[in-house]
Amino acid sequence: MHRQAAALLCLGLDAPFDVRVEAGQAVRTRSALVAPQLMHAVDTHGSACAYLLFDPDSDDYEYLRTGSARETIRGIVTDFAEETRWIQTLTQVGKTHEPAATQAVLESLDFGRSAAPRAMIDARIQTVIALLIADTGESVPLEKLAQQVDISASRLAHLFKEQVGIPIRMFRTWYRLKSAAQLLSEGMTLTDAALRAGFYDSAHFANTFRDTFGLSPSSVFSQQRPLKWFIAS
Repeated sequence: MHRQAAALLCLGLDAPFDVRVEAGQAVRTRSALVAPQLMHAVDTHGSACAYLLFDPDSDDYEYLRTGSARETIRGIVTDFAEETRWIQTLTQVGKTHEPAATQAVLESLDFGRSAAPRAMIDARIQTVIALLIADTGESVPLEKLAQQVDISASRLAHLFKEQVGIPIRMFRTWYRLKSAAQLLSEGMTLTDAALRAGFYDSAHFANTFRDTFGLSPSSVFSQQRPLKWFIAS
């Protein structure tokens, strides 16, 4: 069982998979969108799956959340009408060998825009988001962030959670994980990438990674494992 600050779109490339939540409920499907913060587990039964992670404040997540699927378990949306096309597209990723080709395949998914109007995010929250993303390695206290947008720390925490969907701390952790992964893809060591991204040390990064993805970073970033990188800005 694990959870992440991002939204997860899981697609069974070969066969259906099971996704379940803490209470023990499970659903079998070929496509599932798991909401941010939701404790869950995915059982692929040994088949190949594709996992796409979306920033919680992204237009893509908004499109998926309000799209063609239905909420089967609270926080889990399944059986997208587009799943067959997505599966065919993502199967091509395994056949590409150049980063540019991988990027082109992923961009061809073209999730588009939600038909439902999206509520505008408060300008103060937009400012805080920009500050958090600009320097993931900087541990700016909540009080200082609140001062920069001229509201109280408690009000900022409440407003951020209300409008973004996750707490500030979880949002910052997610972007630190993305930053560390990007640095690793550029050849930096695990320890150096962890420190540069704002983690206390490599153990802090490893524990956070495991809590987020249900895997150890060493099992993902091992030199023996062929890894294709694509991290959108």
